[in-house]
Amino acid sequence: MDPQSGVDNTCTGCGQPRPIESFLKNGKVQKTCLSCRDKKNRQNAQKRAAVDALANASINRIMMQDFFRILKAMKGQTIEDLKQIVDISGYTAPIDPKEVASYISDNILTAINFKFKYHCAQLLDRQKKSKKHEDPTKHRDRLPMQRFHCRGWLTLTIDLQKFQVTIELTHEYHAEYVDVRVMNEIKEYIQTNLQQMPRNIWENLGTRSVNITEKQIYYWWMTLSQHIWKKDENQIQSAIKIIEQYDNIEILLTVEDSGVTMISFGVKEIINRLGVNAVEIGVDATCMC
Repeated sequence: MDPQSGVDNTCTGCGQPRPIESFLKNGKVQKTCLSCRDKKNRQNAQKRAAVDALANASINRIMMQDFFRILKAMKGQTIEDLKQIVDISGYTAPIDPKEVASYISDNILTAINFKFKYHCAQLLDRQKKSKKHEDPTKHRDRLPMQRFHCRGWLTLTIDLQKFQVTIELTHEYHAEYVDVRVMNEIKEYIQTNLQQMPRNIWENLGTRSVNITEKQIYYWWMTLSQHIWKKDENQIQSAIKIIEQYDNIEILLTVEDSGVTMISFGVKEIINRLGVNAVEIGVDATCMC
């Protein structure tokens, strides 16, 4: 493509059309624009700084809030054999070790969105076989949480004489923790309103319950609606089967490039209505197949 042509490219990062000049790097056209590349570089720099800060801080004792601030900057990364001494002199004597441990565990969930008590709540090695209650009326259809071989362990050594706690943390990054437990009344509401987007359902339920998060709503909306959009375990086959349900949609071609499979299809109704008057039609969607 001629860099001087003035033709816009669409950035794969922000999805916005940008001048071709925004995609040039060392004479080559990139997939992301300059703004997105700069943003990504800043984020990577912050993460590297957080890792360096922890490496330096581990030599000395630091305050609790500084530890969580640095840990938050590491969100989205694997944490390998982290060991840090943290000052707890701010606690009023006598110090309750359980209170300190719970505070640290709860704030790790806030910082990196993974729950520890005192292993990762999604650690596959610690999964127990579920048992049915003897009373059938107390059975509940609750989907199991996703589990992973994440080596997620948190070890806390509290020294009350030195007013410090040694935190040791290891965790391989995976799909983030979501508390899937919700009241049956809420699940029934989601079930009857699957045509709405999770954000709208969450906003409508917000006035009814303060103990519900948007992530919980999204989880159950996606789970309860699977029969609509998940027609096959294979994502591509699932998408094709959905398209084939409609007479007014025609699959044009399927292309595979660099391990990515793309499906091209035409919606006859849109074409018949707009015809040559349409210059461009944008579709914004997320595949959950």
